[in-house]
This record gives sequence, structure tokens and C-alpha cells, in this order.
Amino acid sequence: MADGRGGGGTLSWIRHLPRPTRAASLLLTIAGFLELLGQLIGSEGVSIAAAAALGAVLSDAFLAPGVTFAEVDRRTPLRMTVGVAAKVELSVTGSAKRVSGRRPIVMEDRPPGLDIGRFVIPSIRVGERVVAERTAIPQHRGRWEDGGRIDIEAYSPLGGWVRRNRMRIAESGWVHPAPAPPLRLPEVSAGDVYGRTSMSRSGSGHDFYGIREWRPGDASTAVHWRASARRNQLVVMERERPGHPTLVVVAGRLADDQTGEDLLARVAATVVQALRDSRGVVLVADGSAESVTKPIAALDWFAGLEPTSEPDGPTLRKALQLAGGGATVIWIGFDELPARIATAARSAGAGSVAAAHALAGTPR
Repeated sequence: MADGRGGGGTLSWIRHLPRPTRAASLLLTIAGFLELLGQLIGSEGVSIAAAAALGAVLSDAFLAPGVTFAEVDRRTPLRMTVGVAAKVELSVTGSAKRVSGRRPIVMEDRPPGLDIGRFVIPSIRVGERVVAERTAIPQHRGRWEDGGRIDIEAYSPLGGWVRRNRMRIAESGWVHPAPAPPLRLPEVSAGDVYGRTSMSRSGSGHDFYGIREWRPGDASTAVHWRASARRNQLVVMERERPGHPTLVVVAGRLADDQTGEDLLARVAATVVQALRDSRGVVLVADGSAESVTKPIAALDWFAGLEPTSEPDGPTLRKALQLAGGGATVIWIGFDELPARIATAARSAGAGSVAAAHALAGTPR
């Protein structure tokens, strides 16, 4: 949901004064010409005709609908998906002190990530509220803090005058990648395997696995207090249990075309499937590495993914430390799998490293 208000500032009303269309400009010119002609030839009839034409034009301007409102609300789902229809609702509350003509008001809605919509709103009195709906299909993946704008246009009853206004909408939301089939993750016997091939993962088993830094969500019973005191920071003792390795997605500069978006959608679907299979997932981009546990958090991450460079060494090391041994590393980016990414993953004991486009069978 978002709202905007028309006007702003003591002189904002000047911007919303009616402006003549070509028809009104022509009538004003004719009225002036007739008045001048009537004065030259001394014809009272011509002068009356000029006054009548001028009166009609000015009356039409007076009846032009207002384009400022007490409130304009747009309601869209907080989270949407590319290619999946969503309902958009626009509500308008009148603020004019009179009925401003009988012509409807046209609102052109331009939200980010969605197709442009046109709403036709009837002229309304002060305090009256009207609601219009449309079905929109998200066109672009993204994360937005700005809700775009609404362009408002209203013509006078005779069409000789037009008022225009533009309102910014304060709205935030996500558009997730389009639904897609997940990638088939590489097996440890495939050619893209680096490092040791252990398929175990940390958990709550009985065999000691290792010590790692404490992460939000870890149980207090898992904290190794003696080791934490030695290191002056909280660490957790992990125990080994059989299962799938953690999935690590490393994002570099993305391809700026539909093929790149399709590939990203498949990686996002792979991550969601991994989380539903109770696999650990670590997402890496630019200078950030984070562990996610819920599909909605992963999809939000992919929605706002716009990396400008490859992750640096410390970020990559942090991600591989979070993942633990035997992790499956997937590289997604416009460039080929960088050698330093593969080397770092191999050194950290990753079970396999592969480029997403190779897993998807997408030619480069």
C-alpha cells in the first residue's frame, strides 16, 4: 500500500490551473479577432459574438475537473513474481469543494516493475471515495523503495481545457524472479568437482565435526563456552550428521538480457528447492555473505540482486566458512567461472564447483 498527495507548497495551485487545448486557443484567437473587428466596423453584433465566444471558453475552463485530491492510495501485493498476475487497487478521495464538471479524470499509473495502467475516475466531491482495480503482470525483477508515479489528466466538459498533475508514490516491495525449473546440481563424480568429496554436513549427530562462529538462530545449548572464552567470541560446536552439502551461490556481474534473467530464475528455484530439502544455503554478492533458512528470504535476495563486481577474498572466505566442508558452490555471472573462485572453494574443501550456465546447458 502506498499513498500520495496532490500539490505541496503555497503556490502549488498554479501548476494545476487549466491550460487551453488547441481548440480553446483557436476560440480565444477568434474571439479576440471578432472583438477587434467589431470595434473597427462599429458592429455591436460582432462584439456580442466575440463576448459569447469568450464566455463559452472561460466557462468551459471553470468547469474543468480538479486534479488534486485529499488522498490517493495504491494497493499492490508486497511481494510479486515476474509473469504472475497481481491485483492493483487504486483509491481516490476527493478534496475539491465543488463538483468540477462532468468529465472523468484519467490516471495513468506507472509503478516500477509493472506494466502501465490507466484508471478512469469520475469527478468526485469533497470526501467522496472511489476505488478502481486492474490486473497487472510484473515485467521486471527488482527491489524498490520508490513506488513510481501517477500522472493525472482531466479535460473540461467541452474539451477546451486540461488540468494535469503528477504524484509520486512512496511504496516499497519486491518482484521475485519468474518461476523456473531448478538446476540439476553436480554430483561429486562429475568433472566440476574440486577438493574433498565428503557428503556429510554439520548438525545434531554424535560425532564431533568442528567449531564455527555463532550465528543467529543457533541454540544456546550448542555454544561451546570454553572455546568461546578462549577466542573471546561465541563459537558453536557442530556434530556431524549425514545429509546434503550446503549450497553456496556466488554472484558476479549479471548478464543484462533475458537469458541472464532466465538463468537467475533457475538458480533461485534451485535455492528454494534446496531449502525445502533442509539443505543449508549461503548467498554471496559484492561484499556480503549471508546464510538463509527460509525460501521467502532467498527470493527477496534474488529480487534485489544487482552485483557490480565479484565478491572479494574476505567475503568469499566468510561464505565458505559458513557453509562448512563439502559445500556445493554455484557461480552465476556474465563472466566465466573465475579461477580464484574455484581455487578458494577447493582450498576450503568444497565438494563441487560449477557455473550455473553449464548446469543449465546455456551456451555462452
